[in-house]
Amino acid sequence: MADSRICVDTDIVVDYLQGKHDAFINAILRFDACITSITLFELESVATLTTRQTQLLYQVYLAVNTLPFDDEAARHTARIMKEHRANERQLGLNDALVAGICVAAQVPLLTRKVRSFRYVEDLQVITPEDLAEI
Repeated sequence: MADSRICVDTDIVVDYLQGKHDAFINAILRFDACITSITLFELESVATLTTRQTQLLYQVYLAVNTLPFDDEAARHTARIMKEHRANERQLGLNDALVAGICVAAQVPLLTRKVRSFRYVEDLQVITPEDLAEI
């Protein structure tokens, strides 16, 4: 049974849909895995999925809970965006939203996109390689 929570970022779910299962499977077997409502949006807005990918995506939704973008997440996202602007750092809106949700929920983020999140205070970023060592 899972001993703690982990939020799976969109890139890890996309890897799973493309047949690279290790990180996603490792996360759901060892943790109380979740995704953000932003990841749900990103996955649902994919133009075309194969029948197999659609089936896998349905399995993803059954295996994880979804963290919402609520008032607390909005405040954290606003702070993150302000800090990045003040320091002239780039962070895409969707990544900022994901980070804000994870910080609000106090859940580490499993992602390959370490560079995107490296300046986000209070966000614990875990790579698939880190996950294998935990």
